[in-house]
Amino acid sequence: MRIVPAELAELMDAQRFTADLIEEMDAELSALHDALPGLDWQQIAERKKGGAIQLTPLEPLPEPRNLRKLKAAIRARWGVVPLLDMFTETALRTGCLDPLTSAGVRIDLDPQEVLERMLLVIYAYGTGAGIRSVAAGEHPYSEDDLRYAAAWCLSVAGAREVARVNYVDSHGASFIGFGITRLLNFDLIARFKQINTMKLYLPGKSDRFAYPLLGPALTRPIRPDIIENNYDLMIK
Repeated sequence: MRIVPAELAELMDAQRFTADLIEEMDAELSALHDALPGLDWQQIAERKKGGAIQLTPLEPLPEPRNLRKLKAAIRARWGVVPLLDMFTETALRTGCLDPLTSAGVRIDLDPQEVLERMLLVIYAYGTGAGIRSVAAGEHPYSEDDLRYAAAWCLSVAGAREVARVNYVDSHGASFIGFGITRLLNFDLIARFKQINTMKLYLPGKSDRFAYPLLGPALTRPIRPDIIENNYDLMIK
């Protein structure tokens, strides 16, 4: 990915990064604080067990009519469809991989071949199987073929364009994962299984930022100095 000097200078400014982060955190916590009194499905209060954040469970919807019959008919007609086949069909119908396969012109590969390689590469990364294992499957591409395609076609810019078509999952929330994706300007749509026990970090010292209604769920302020002191290493 090419970065012009102006963008590179902006990226390297650690204090600007932390200032933007603090401003965004303050805006989001303020919005939650102001909206909380009108939310009948969410409460934040001190509790001995279960954490401070409480969400009212949604009532289960009734099962659609004939859903079981539909599932049985699909199973009888197609059986168990492999995940890779579903992914391939999705890519062909939505064109979600077009931002990646367009790079095939630069590496003198047929666009169809690039698409097939990228399907295998993303499947390898997405499932955790790894390129070596996927390369051993029944297809004409070697491990080197797949790694070559990954090196030339997978880019931050291309991945951002793909993300505009398909949502992505965090595969488990982690501080490291969210930190890196923040640097790359990705927004993860995370699923928190234990959101009730989670804490909300303050964007700064409590004498500067106050959200009394969120008090039971708040924890210590973030440390911008730690981010700034390690920022060069994270960028590298």
